[in-house]
Formats: sequence, structure tokens, C-alpha cells
Amino acid sequence: MTIGSPHCEATPGLCGIHWYSTAASATGLVEEMTGGRPCWVLENVMTNEDVAQIWQLIPWRNENIIKPFQQKGHTPLIRLQPYWGVNVPHQDDPYSLSDFARDATAAANRAKNVTFWQVGNEVNIAGENIRWNPTDNNYSGAQWQPSAAQYATTYLSIRDAIHEVTPDNNEPQTVLMEPVSPGAADAARNVDGYDFLFDTLNSMTEAEREKVDGFAIHAYAPVGAPNNGVNDFMETVNRQLTIIDGFGMGARPVFITEWNMHMPTADAARNAARFIPAAMQALNQQNLVVGSLWPRRQPHTVTGAMWFVYPKDSDNIADGWNAWSLEFWKGKTGDTTAAGDPWVAYQKVFSSDYQTGVPGNIIELKSTELWAADEFGHAAGNVTDSYAPVPAWKADCANGGAATYTGDGWLKLAGNSQWASSGIMTKANAFADFRLTTAFKIVNSAAVPNVPEANTEIRFRENDCGSHGYSLTFFTDQSGANTNKIMLRETGSWNTIGECEQTVGSGIKTGDDVVVDVIAKGDDIKIKVTRKDSAETLVNWSIKDSRFRVGGIRLMNYCMLEIRYDYVRIGGSERPDDDISSVNNWE
Repeated sequence: MTIGSPHCEATPGLCGIHWYSTAASATGLVEEMTGGRPCWVLENVMTNEDVAQIWQLIPWRNENIIKPFQQKGHTPLIRLQPYWGVNVPHQDDPYSLSDFARDATAAANRAKNVTFWQVGNEVNIAGENIRWNPTDNNYSGAQWQPSAAQYATTYLSIRDAIHEVTPDNNEPQTVLMEPVSPGAADAARNVDGYDFLFDTLNSMTEAEREKVDGFAIHAYAPVGAPNNGVNDFMETVNRQLTIIDGFGMGARPVFITEWNMHMPTADAARNAARFIPAAMQALNQQNLVVGSLWPRRQPHTVTGAMWFVYPKDSDNIADGWNAWSLEFWKGKTGDTTAAGDPWVAYQKVFSSDYQTGVPGNIIELKSTELWAADEFGHAAGNVTDSYAPVPAWKADCANGGAATYTGDGWLKLAGNSQWASSGIMTKANAFADFRLTTAFKIVNSAAVPNVPEANTEIRFRENDCGSHGYSLTFFTDQSGANTNKIMLRETGSWNTIGECEQTVGSGIKTGDDVVVDVIAKGDDIKIKVTRKDSAETLVNWSIKDSRFRVGGIRLMNYCMLEIRYDYVRIGGSERPDDDISSVNNWE
């Protein structure tokens, strides 16, 4: 089957697994699960022969695992790296990038039966970047953090090295960029995963980006999340797809090379059994429907999705990756149906025959066009969380705040109790260069009782958990702090960005209708705020700032009794002023 550009023969199915194991060949359990259907299989291969075990190197792995499962119809995708926890060779370590490239060519020559490759894994994680220790003569040294540009250089070098080899089927090689660990920087992640994906592509020239064959991404779901975890899973997928699309790369193959739900207990495994079919149904639906991600555009498809992991390490849940293993939980949950056993649930998914996502000709997101709009013409009621299409809103309210649609074209954000906040955010979308226009009416500028401030925020380039980004904040005439001020602040620290602080002499008060225009292009940010009725300019800022480069949009009310937003329109940074006729009946 041909799956787009680059053209490759591939498994005609959406689903797959992470690691097959030698035992699987003997038992036939994988084929029992797939119903004899072919599937994608990711396998790890190490290239540094000085430290890798024989079973981690391509000669042994190809002959003993990969070729045997290929004979059963499955398609391999090999993840290459020098060694466990090593992805970008450090310039001062003995195993260099040129060594890695040489060995990548050798691996491709030894495995001419393989056409799909992944270069590295989760480089934004501390534990994936270990230095060489000359005392131990092994990779046991200090951790370090390669830059996104350093990974880009590594990817391009290894990609070119693999492309020197023509596979047995004479198809071009498909070499995927590494998947980031999605999410904000924390104790495990040195760098926000979405930032790292953006920065990697942004560090490349246009000619270098043309070389990128495709992408690997990771996405997971927490146990007990709403909608069986599907929203969290699809939000993670789509946030990465929108970043890729922002570089005009929407027609490249995308593989989810890790997806799962943590299963440390039988109850969690039963939750995973409900998540698995729901997630694949959602992914398949998005693959097939025009406008499923970007309104009025061909879908950005996912080619394959590989559950992490298939094989078990032992019969002890505490060992290895057993808490994520389909094989481990087979028959152990107390419910052997598809509703309670994750192995049986995945078996049911395979029987649905979801086809591989064929990369399509996604219409380019032009810098001069409107991409998506929401006029808030929804039926009256609470905002319903969504992961698609753009802009995909997720309600974020606390302490009695409420985000609702009025039924007559408004988004109502109300604060009804002390410390109340209400808002909506595009957790499933991330934008770098864009023009955002919106308008709001202050219905009641008063603060809720016993709080020091009342404001509304328009956040942009915000990370997925709201800990960093830009906040354009409007403090009302009833706010005890920063009364009648408009400020551009850094989310989280709440420090003012540069000199972006303006007191509005005529006040920010009940009855005000305000129009906001934000243009972000690289480090250049322009913000214009006017009154709708008088066209009075309240703010007209033009600044350079580089601290936040990509992220979502949020509309927020903090401790103000009521504000209503009229619309949101998002498009290219060079799009012209709003033409109402072009956004009416957008969906």
C-alpha cells in the first residue's frame, strides 16, 4: 500500500504495538490479538557496539525478532539511538555524531527489509541524555540537555545516512523525527515538549525542513479522566499536529509510537480497556473527516499508533514495563470481556479494521488567511470540552466560576464566589505566528466579595498547563489592584513585559465594548485595543520579546462578576482586518 509522500509499502491498518519480543513469535498471541491482521511494530536498536549488548544491535534483532514478525505480515519501525538514554552524541564524548551516522548507514544496509525509522526518543527528558563516563567506560556520566538545534542537526545527519541505502522493496526510506515527551517542563522534562518540537523545526532552514520525512509523536491518557481519557489523549495529539501544520508540513506521515494508559492495578487496567477502543475510534474518525482538525481543510491524518508496550517482563506488576503491558494484563483483571480486559479491548479494535491514515494534501495555513473562527453561536449551556476542530475549547473554571454559552451569540464568563475564575482555553491547539482578534463586553465590572482584584485576561502562546505564556490583562474600575490598567504580563510570575502597562483614564467599566487585536510573528508582538463604539485607542503596543514562542489561547475572567466575549478569530499574522462576511457561518 502507498501511504503518501514519501511513498512506501506499509501495513494497511492504523494500530500497532511497541516491542514484539521473541516469545511473541513462539506463542502467536500477537496474531491472536490482531485476528491475523498485520500491524505496526516499533523495535529499538542501539548502534554503539562498544557498549550495547548483542541482542540490542541490528544483526541479532533483525534476524531474531524483526524478520520473523515480518513473515507474519507485520511492518517494523526501528528506533535508532547510540544507546539507552543517549540520543544526541555530546561533542566531547568518544562516540561522535559521525560515528552515529556511519553506524546508521550500516544498520540500514543490514536491515534492507526495513523502510521506517525513528531517530532518537524524547530528547527533552533529562534521563534521555546521559554523558559518557570514562572511569566506567560506559554511559553512566552526568545528564545534559541538548538544544533543539542540536537534535535537528543529529536528525538530519542520521536521516541522510539512512537515505544512502535503498531498501529491498526499492521504496524511499521514511525517517521520522523523534517524539518529544509532551507536557510542561517539570522534574522529568528539562524542556516543555511542545516548545522543543517547535524549536526543533524552527531551528531548521526551509530546505532542511523539506528533508523531514515524517514525525513520531507520543500521547497518553490519565486514569479516571473524563470521556475515558480520550479528550486528554486527542488534545496531546492535536497540539502536536497544529505545531507541525504551522510549518506547512501537514502532509508528512505522523506515527504515534507510544500511546497508553498507566495500569498499575486491575481497576486501572479496566479503565484502560474502556479507553483503548474509544481513543482509536476518535483517531480514526479524525483521520477520515474533512474539517476534523482545521475547519474546511483536509484532515491531518495519523498513519499508525503503537501501544506502549505489548510484552510483559514477568508476572510481577512491579517489574519493568508491566504496568503498561497488554500481555501482562491479559486475563488478569477479573473481566475477560472487551469492556474490562485491555488485551481483549485491543483485539476488538483490530477487528474494526481501522485503516492507516493516508497523508493528504492539507491546504497550507497561509499567513494571509483566516484559519478558524468561533462566533459563539452555540446553544445555551455550559462550554463542552472539545479536542477538535480548531479552536477546540476546554473549560477551565474554579471556585464557583462558570463558562457558558448564552444562546444568542455570547460566551459568558462569570465569577460568582470568592476567588472565582472562569475561562476557556485551546489546550488542543498551539500557535506560533498568528493574528488573533476578539471582542468583549463588560456586563458587571464589580469584583466578587472580599477579593483584591477583578480582571479579564486574553492569554496567548500559553503552555498546556497555564504556567507560562503571555497574559494581556484588563483590570476594571472596581479592581482593588491595578485599577483601570491594561498590562501585558508573564503568566505565572505575573511580571510586566517591558513597558506594557497603561492606565485607561476613561476607565474599564460596566458597559464597555472592547475590541482586541494581537499579532505575533517571531519576536515581534503587536497589540491594539480599541473601544468598539468610539474607536478610541486604549493601547497600541509594538514590542520585541522572545521568551514564549508557541502555545495556546485562553479567555479568562478572574473575580469579576460578569464579562461576555463576542467572538474569536485566529489566522495568519499577515491576514487583513476582519471581514465579518468571511467568518459568519464558519462551521
